[in-house]
Amino acid sequence: MPYGQIIELMIALILIESAPENIALASGVAGFVLFFTVTTISWVLFCCWNNKRRARGERALEPVVLEWLALVPLIIDFYFLGLTSLLKPIALQLHFPSLIQIIGLVIFLIYLAISWLCQARAIGPDGFTISSRSWFVRRFNLLLPILFPYVLITIIADILTQLPIKWIRDLFTGPYASFYLLLLLIGFFLFALPGLVRRLWRCKPLPKSQLRQVLEEGLERQGVRFSDILIWPVGEAMACTAAVIGIIPGFRYVLLTPCLMNHLSIEEIEAVIAHEAEHVRRKHILWYLFFLVIYSLILFEIADPLIALILSRPYVVKLLMELDKLSPSVTALLAAVPLGLLTLFYFRFVLGFFMRNFERQADMAVFKVQGHPFNLISALKKVAILSGIDPRKPNWHHYSILERITFLEEAFHNKEILVQHDRRLFIARSVFITVSLSLLALPQMLPTQSWQKEAKINAARLLYDQFIKHKKKDPIWFVQLGGLFFENKMYEEAEKAYKAALEIDPDNAEAMNNLAWLYIKSEDKKFYHPKQALLLAMAAARKKPVSYILDTLAECFFVNGYVERAIDTERLALKKAKQNKSYYQRQLDRYLKALSGN
Repeated sequence: MPYGQIIELMIALILIESAPENIALASGVAGFVLFFTVTTISWVLFCCWNNKRRARGERALEPVVLEWLALVPLIIDFYFLGLTSLLKPIALQLHFPSLIQIIGLVIFLIYLAISWLCQARAIGPDGFTISSRSWFVRRFNLLLPILFPYVLITIIADILTQLPIKWIRDLFTGPYASFYLLLLLIGFFLFALPGLVRRLWRCKPLPKSQLRQVLEEGLERQGVRFSDILIWPVGEAMACTAAVIGIIPGFRYVLLTPCLMNHLSIEEIEAVIAHEAEHVRRKHILWYLFFLVIYSLILFEIADPLIALILSRPYVVKLLMELDKLSPSVTALLAAVPLGLLTLFYFRFVLGFFMRNFERQADMAVFKVQGHPFNLISALKKVAILSGIDPRKPNWHHYSILERITFLEEAFHNKEILVQHDRRLFIARSVFITVSLSLLALPQMLPTQSWQKEAKINAARLLYDQFIKHKKKDPIWFVQLGGLFFENKMYEEAEKAYKAALEIDPDNAEAMNNLAWLYIKSEDKKFYHPKQALLLAMAAARKKPVSYILDTLAECFFVNGYVERAIDTERLALKKAKQNKSYYQRQLDRYLKALSGN
């Protein structure tokens, strides 16, 4: 599996999801198309230039680095050219919210394809040869089993949210929607993916032969059931690899490439397949699903507290607001970067650690199947030569071939090494589970609500200062800020905000009403002014005699001792009310009870 590309796709999705929706298109749609074309052509030229240097043996970026750099033009499209702003109205009109994500993925794949094409052209001395084409197509084929389920599930989710069945709509639009989609995706991987892979990769059953008989007997000794053993035509003559896909036995296939069959002995192939089957026997694939689900749950549980903690710091909010004034695109990108880096760290380092050690654990199966590691060692050496792999070069999800061979040789002379590895891996998994459970429980012990309150207050204060500084002329903003201050018992700030609104619009009924309510409900005696409140409430009611403003006036009458007028006013409020009538009735009952002296 192309694990690196899968992580790149995850990061791309995070960037697409986090892109701002209010970026003005550069000179309209025509301007966007022009700049998008310039970005794409620039990427083509850069990739070609880099790979020409690489072909000449000059210093150049490695292909894997170039693939990661494909995120740069994607960022330009979504964060600086305003692609989300262009696609959002279309997605809403079509009732197809995932349109933005799907188009974003297609664009990213185009940028990846450009880098692959340049690499492919650098492979053969005669240019775009047949072998390089097959190599290029193989890259897409390897990704299709990952891309197809994601696109399919997101489209299905969009369709379900449009159904006239309330509980289904609530399921896929509520706070746990992402988690339910993940479960659907896992279900697809369990039951549909193996068959899909078989068709996409055009795999054919391995004919009855001595090789098939040996493999079937070896799999039986390992206790691994499967649906079929397939030949995997990867399209490259020297692609020597094998795989087992599928978790459920009836949906499980063993795959091996023609290169293995043509260049390895039956015993060597048996050792390679024993390695792949051990992944099944040790339930490594289930562990990978567990790691994915745990990561999703931790993000879901800890995201809000973490964001609240960051925004509870006044200097952070101030910095973000300054950046937003400078460029909303930069602010949105900075917000997406931490999640992207966290995802990269988790999969490359945490999951990568377990993947390397699961691979080593799978290598250990050869001792059980054949009693010694020499056929697997021989197979590894041949694969390195045939595939052009440097045996000393490791990657993040595999130990190097030389490290694997050294481990097998040492284990042959000292079987205790195998036991020690299993023990270390058990401890590592136990630590992971303990840390994960602690992180999942952590949000329940954190003062999240307090942080959220501080974050809102910090934002409100900074907004108020900005509005005053820049002489904003819209009183609605000040009224809303005043409400936020009042909810948090910041009466001085609330009074200033309402008065700022009245300075802009002296007849603003909302500002007069809210200031009147502050003057009669303040718990701070410094801001308890019932007579001023009555004057403000009367003026507000004259301007806008709606139920909630009449209720404020009734309360002002009541606290000033005019109980009968409070009753008459509350009756009028109740009559005008179109909702929440029970509240107005309780207010009226309270006034009537006070009048009767009970």
